[in-house]
Parts: sequence; structure tokens; C-alpha cells
Amino acid sequence: MRLSSVSIESFRGFGREVRFDCSGEALILVGPNGYGKTSFFDAIVWCLFGDIPRLRGTRDSVGTDYIANAFGSVAPRVTVAFEHEGRVASLTRTRQGLVLVDHDGSDLSAERALQWIADLVGASLGARSYSVFDHSYLLGQEEIARFVRDLSPRDRFDALSDLLGADVVRRFYQRLESDLGIARENESEASRVLSQIDRSIESLRVEANSTLAVQASAAGEVRLRAELIRISGAATGIGVPTPQGLETQALAPLAQDLLAQVSARETRLTESIREARLLDGLSTQESDQRAEIERLDVARRSTLERLKPAETTTGALDHELAIVANELEHAEREANQDRTRARARRAFLRTALTYVTDATCPICGQPIEPAEVREQIETQLSDTPPRESASVVRLSSLRERLTALQAERDGAAASLQATKRELSDLGLKTRRLEALIQETEARQRDLRAEWDPDSRMDLRALVQSLDQRRTTAHVLRTQLEDVVNELAALAALARAKDVNSRLAESEERRVQLSSRAARTRSVVDLLDSLVRDAKDAEVETVRSVLSDHDPLLKALYTRLRPHPILDGIAVDFGKFKDRGEAYYAASEGSLNTNVAMTFSAAQQNAVAVCVFLAISLSRRGGTLDSVLLDDPIQNMDDYNVLGLMDLLRMITGFRQVVISTHDDQIGDLVRRKLRPLHPGGRTITHRFVAFDRAGPRLVTYVDEYAESADVLANAG
Repeated sequence: MRLSSVSIESFRGFGREVRFDCSGEALILVGPNGYGKTSFFDAIVWCLFGDIPRLRGTRDSVGTDYIANAFGSVAPRVTVAFEHEGRVASLTRTRQGLVLVDHDGSDLSAERALQWIADLVGASLGARSYSVFDHSYLLGQEEIARFVRDLSPRDRFDALSDLLGADVVRRFYQRLESDLGIARENESEASRVLSQIDRSIESLRVEANSTLAVQASAAGEVRLRAELIRISGAATGIGVPTPQGLETQALAPLAQDLLAQVSARETRLTESIREARLLDGLSTQESDQRAEIERLDVARRSTLERLKPAETTTGALDHELAIVANELEHAEREANQDRTRARARRAFLRTALTYVTDATCPICGQPIEPAEVREQIETQLSDTPPRESASVVRLSSLRERLTALQAERDGAAASLQATKRELSDLGLKTRRLEALIQETEARQRDLRAEWDPDSRMDLRALVQSLDQRRTTAHVLRTQLEDVVNELAALAALARAKDVNSRLAESEERRVQLSSRAARTRSVVDLLDSLVRDAKDAEVETVRSVLSDHDPLLKALYTRLRPHPILDGIAVDFGKFKDRGEAYYAASEGSLNTNVAMTFSAAQQNAVAVCVFLAISLSRRGGTLDSVLLDDPIQNMDDYNVLGLMDLLRMITGFRQVVISTHDDQIGDLVRRKLRPLHPGGRTITHRFVAFDRAGPRLVTYVDEYAESADVLANAG
């Protein structure tokens, strides 16, 4: 089955609808970069698989924004028609889904269409269909050398395994690895449970042994009950009430309760003894404290007596200060008036001095003696500073007196404040001592209310009584602890039978779990061995299948001859961490070298073409007889290009070849090399001559078989 036609509309670089006639042994696409050649191959991929994986990048799928043409007026639509023995089946892909029109003209469901595509490429449904198509039928620009150079050895082996159908082995051992992981988790869980059971068994054995040891020396319950009754009676002497039910109820809770009460009573007695001794010391100091209170009271009265004269003196000084301040205010007014009169007189004298120079009196107009008058005026003006008036002298005296009175008043006020502070401190000390005496008396009352309500003992006698009671409580507590321990031993005797029963059950369960753990271990070993064998089987399967098309790969490599010395090529296999790895190695005699490490980019492209053609031509399964190459002549020299043309001309005898190139000269060369050589043969060339918003514009050339070409072929 071969391509018959491809119709593209509003898809990537194609805005208007463009139909490609593909009904020939060779289809050649020639045009500059960016004119839509790669979009032609993308359209076929999208029609078949609904996605363009090469555009994904980090995305899980390609959105419609990357598929639809920006200037298209309709939704993306691609129709690919396939021809087989004169009958045509077509696939149409839109955003709504996939439609298949079979050879007989019937429309098939989407599920049947997907199965039809899987049968077309010879793969199972799903992502593997595209993987097989990508490596067996289509060699894209970015895929030309990726398979040789960019893929890791493990990824290259996995890709070969997928292409050759050995991936079923990988999926098998991956399921085995999943089961192996579960088995190991079960084994780990069994080991953990066994460890828990071992610890439980050890604990039960210790408990059983201790129970047997106590059994020989345990006292009877009757003796323990009598001992508890005796201790309870003695405990009443320290204020612990007798518990109810000593004759009939279970002893263990009664003993525990009585032990708690006695222990609490012993603790309370210890605290009371400490407090009584403290209060005894405080009582000894009480007389000294009361004497101190009396002394402070005398000092307070004496301070009060000194406080009254100080307040009187301070008041008198305040009154005298007010009088002096009033006098000072009057003196300042008089001094200011005197100063004003003096300034006016000096101003008058200066004015008179100016008139004296005219020798005429400004008032009467009589002539005067200027020299004599001028001398008198200058004498009066030279009196600097002028004599102070009586008001100014009095003002200075009042200021000195006011300063002295303020100093005396400040001293009196400071003395008054000191006396008040002393009086406050005396009152505070007195109140503190009184509060301490009251607190001591209250604590004594509380202590006596608890231990000596009749107040028949002094504090020292009370301390001795409390100490005796604490000794009694300590003895009773020790005896009660012995009783509680013996009761626990009796309870252990009752549990002995149950302990032995649980011990037997645990040991039986351990035997069962040990057997299950051993079976799990056997399963783990078996699965581990199966996984290793399956991985080895995958490697051997791929190696065996590749050995069948190894002669074809070597023949293609020899025909293309990308290296001047290394004239052989083979696939080497290895293993790393139990996983297969694949390398392409070029050789010359006994010399072998890794192609990815040695060859240049152009040489690797040539090797990639050989590998692709070998896989494509030797593939079994699938009904598609087409080989699609998107601009494979990248970085190749003329020798490699001619070799590739010879290979493609050979392939056109049994495969449809679809090839694109951006170079017009190479396009003409391909057209000449792939011209029809058999009757009925056709070579179709689509030349991309222009490009606008609506997409590329094509000029199509159809080369039919000519007799002259046959003659030339026979001559060759």
C-alpha cells in the first residue's frame, strides 16, 4: 500500500487547500526552507496519529495553536489517501476526530480506523504505532542523526527492541520486576512481623520464668489481708481513714489506694515539720520585732516634733520672700524712671552742645560765650558712668537680700522634705514588721488547726510530735509497698496459665510465618532469576533479529561509503546494570570504533540514513510500502549525495520514495536519478515556487516512463 495523494488545508504553513499527487514510485518536494516541506510530513503524521510528537518539547501533547494556520479561514483538515492494487482508502483528520473511508467506500468507526493505522505500520495500538512509523517509515530532519548520535546506548537499544517487536519481552520482565518489588515488600514485612513475634516470645518467656520463681515464695491471700487490716488500723494514728471493704473486696486496689494515702500523708508531714521549724524560728524573733516596732514609734514621734518647727520656719520664709519680692518690684520701677530721666538729660546736653557752636541762644537770640558754655556741657557729658541714683542702690540691696532669703528657704524646704521622708520610711518599716508578725501568727494558727487543734503544745513540742508521726508513716508505707508487691506476685500466679497459653500460640504462629517467609524468599529468588533471564532474552532476541538485516545494513553502508577507510559497520551489544545497550561501530579489518564518538556530523547523517533504510527495508509486518525522507542530504558531500541517489534509485523498484530537499540543484539531480525506469512508472516533482499568507504555491512536474530511459538503464 502506497501514498496516493495528500490534501492539506489550514494546517501549519498551509492556509489554502493544497493537494499533492503522490501516485508515483518517487515523490520529490523541492523548495526553500520555510516553504512548507516539513509541514507536508507533519500533516501525514497528524492525520495518522492526531499529534506531532516532534513539536511537543516539554508538553504532553501539541495544542491546536501549533497546528492551525494563523491565516486560515477554516479548521485544520488533512486527508491522506492510500492506493493498493487500484483501490484507494482515505483517512481524514480534523479537530473533531478521524474518519476512514475504506477501499469499498464504507466509513469505519474511529476504533476501527485506529486499528487500520496500526495494521498499516505493523505495530500495536497506542504510542508505539508512532514510534514504529517514526523509525521505519519517516526520517525527519531532526531524527536523521539523533538515533545514531543523541540517543544513549540504553535508549537506542530500547528503540531497536520496540521496532523489532522484542518490547514484549521488556514489558514481561517489567511486570516481573513489579511483582518482584511486591514480593520483596512482603518478605520485608514478614521479617518485621517475625522480629515482633520473637520479641513477644522472649517477653512471655521472661514473664513465665518470673511467675514460676514467685510461686515458691508467695504468701497467701489470707495473711496479706490480715496484714493490710493491721496496717490500716495503725494508719489511723496519722490521720488516714480506714478503707471500706477490707474484709470482702479485692485486696490489690485497696492496697494501692491505702499506699497512695499514706504516701501523701508522709509528704504532708514532712512539709509541716519544715514549716513548724521555720515558724519556731520566727517566733523567737517576734519579741525583737515588737521592740523594734516600739523604737520606730518613738523615732516617728520625735520626727513629728521636728516637723512642725520646720514647717513654721518655711512658712515665715515664704512670707518674707513675698514682701521682699514686692519691694523689689517697686524698686525696679523707680530705677527705670531714674534711668529714663538720665538718658533724657544727656540727650538734651548733646543737643545744646550743637547750638553752642552758633554763638547765639536758640531761645532769646542773645549772643553767648561759646567757649565757656561748651566747657560746662562737655564736663557734664564726661561724667561717665553717671552717678547712681538712690533707687538703683536700693534695687541692688533688695536683690541681694532676695537671693539670701531664697537660699535660706531652699535649705529649710530640703530639711522639711528629708524629715518627711524619714517619717515615711519609719511608717513603712513599722507596717512591714506588723504584717510579718500577723503572717507568722496566721501560719501558726493554720498549722495548729491541722495538727494541734487544742493548742496544748508549743512549737518545739509540735515539731517532735510531727516527726514521730512521719516516722510511723514511713514505716507503714514500706510495709504497704511489700504488701502491694506480694499481691502483684499473686496476680502473676493467676496469669501464669494464660502466659503459657499465649507463649504456645506465639511459637506456633512464628513457625507458620517462618514457613511463609521461606516461601516468599523462594518466590523472590525465582522472580529475580526470571527478570535476569528475560533481560538476557531481550538482548539475544534483538541481537538475533538484527543479525538478519545486518547484511543489508552493511551493503547499504558500503554503497554509501561515508568514511574513506572504515568500510564496514555493525551493531555491538552490551549490558549495564542488567539492561541492554546498543552501539553502532564502524570497522576496517580488526579496527572497530564507535560511530557516535568518531564520525563527523555529515558522516553520522549518512550512517543514520543507512540504519533507517536497513530497518525500513527489512521490516516485516505492516502494509505501507513507502519511505519518507525529510531533507536527508544535510552536510553531505557530493560523493555521499551520489551514493544516496543510487540507493534511492535501487529502492524505488520495491518501495515508494518520498524525499524533500531545499537545494534546487540537488532537486534536479534527484529528479534525474529517480526518473521512471519501467513501463507505467511515474516520478512526481512538486516545486514550491512562492509563499504567501495563504501558504505555498506549487508547480508540479510528472515524469513518465520513456523508452530512451529504458535504453539508458539497460546500457548502464
